[in-house]
Amino acid sequence: MKKIFTLIPVLMTAFTLHAQLPAGSIAPNFNVTDINGNTHNLYAILDSGKSVIMDISATWCGPCWSFHQAGTLKAIHNQFGAAGTNEVRVLFVEGDGATTLDNLNGISGPRATQGNWVANTPYPIIDNASISSSFRIAYYPTLYVICPDRRLVEVTNKTQSNIMAAARSCPPAAIGTNNAMIREYDAYKDIFCNTKTFQPSVKIENMGLDTARTVSVTLKKDGTLIQTKTLAVPMAKYEIQSLLFDNVTVNNTSILRFDIASVNNMTDNQTYNNSLEQTITRGVVLQYDTVTVEIKTDVDVKESYWFIKDPAGVKVAQGGNPNVVPGAKNAGLANAGTYTTAFTVYTHQVRLPSNVCYEYASQDDWGDGFTNIYNASGQVIGTYGYFKVWKGTTIGAAGTLLYNGGDGNAFAEIKRPIERQYRVGTAELTEIGQVGIFPNPSDAMLNLKFDLDKNMPLTIEITNPLGQTLYQVAGQNYTAGAHQLEIPTANLSNGMYYVKMSHEAAQLTRKFTVQH
Repeated sequence: MKKIFTLIPVLMTAFTLHAQLPAGSIAPNFNVTDINGNTHNLYAILDSGKSVIMDISATWCGPCWSFHQAGTLKAIHNQFGAAGTNEVRVLFVEGDGATTLDNLNGISGPRATQGNWVANTPYPIIDNASISSSFRIAYYPTLYVICPDRRLVEVTNKTQSNIMAAARSCPPAAIGTNNAMIREYDAYKDIFCNTKTFQPSVKIENMGLDTARTVSVTLKKDGTLIQTKTLAVPMAKYEIQSLLFDNVTVNNTSILRFDIASVNNMTDNQTYNNSLEQTITRGVVLQYDTVTVEIKTDVDVKESYWFIKDPAGVKVAQGGNPNVVPGAKNAGLANAGTYTTAFTVYTHQVRLPSNVCYEYASQDDWGDGFTNIYNASGQVIGTYGYFKVWKGTTIGAAGTLLYNGGDGNAFAEIKRPIERQYRVGTAELTEIGQVGIFPNPSDAMLNLKFDLDKNMPLTIEITNPLGQTLYQVAGQNYTAGAHQLEIPTANLSNGMYYVKMSHEAAQLTRKFTVQH
């Protein structure tokens, strides 16, 4: 398997009845005493405007010890905590109720211990399993940033920069009256084809000390005011409610901007996060009929899969392991796919046969993308894989990149639209030399003979004078040199037709007739 597990399941039946508190949950308050006799009230710390960084671990947990020994939280405490700039508070919680103070001091007892957790630890150590219970901890270590508004942010890649970025993204503590913020946009965010109609929605949080009875918010699309909506649900301090707007239609990439106009029919006394912008993106519009998919595998090739499908769900191309179920974490996954070698680049030229909206999807069975190998401290190491989708057949520095992903970013599934509006260009397809079509007039079969100066993919079609495609040769790569194809014409009515040979925006056309 490509992962070194950093999350050790908690073997306590009391914790198996509920899922761990997810990100965005309200942190339950606690009032506890640390091993030095000092008391700590979570809400009191948060109300002072400080975020709390809380490491919930167990003395017997190997990855917990590795993270503790790395000194990341010690550095944060000394630089940004009580010993530094006083931005945050760092707490260590021993969450296993069967451990003792001896275990924390490196002495084995009812539970094992990885070492002396107390030595050289400058921030408070709390030996209290009730915190694990109230937060419904399912694995050790769990690292939370708890924001002043009491909401949880779980940090899984536990570097100092990631932890402090989470802490600094927290909103400030509640202050004053008539004070609200737009916490997040929580409606349609996907990339669309052609046009999209949806109802925008934002989450409003009361950041004042009083009750927010009404909050009015304006909505602009690309700078033009289109709606004003009022949330008339009374909200207590830190309470969050969603505000739903009327339908909005977008035809191209658009920017939606939300602004708080008033709170309790008064001007908002605090302007923190009173505005929010959300970009709604139209996918690529492709005036080519070919894309190139480039895949670099990661350490475990059986976990990755990609495909392109049409609106009917028919896959026009695919690669990797079709047994993948996004995010399933199937340790016994069988590889029935086309990729067998790790850290290897595979390329596929894919012809999109119709002017419709296709969907490209990359999937990963483990859920960490084509990318991640973790060490015991929860940090990403190793060589990354990726996917890239290119316009046409040219990739690399000379190509045009449509979509890419992976390269250190985790995902279970990524979907991207490809909107084909292929129009045959007027540029001459100069790579084709002599072209012959015979017999002309044709009866049951037309022979097409041509020479190519270089290897290249071609689209070969039979069209009528209205430009309608009546027959199409399956798209493929042709090598340099002479080629001859047989094209059936028995089902065509008597009349004039065209052979069109196309590559990206260039074409070559020859006329012929059918006479039965």
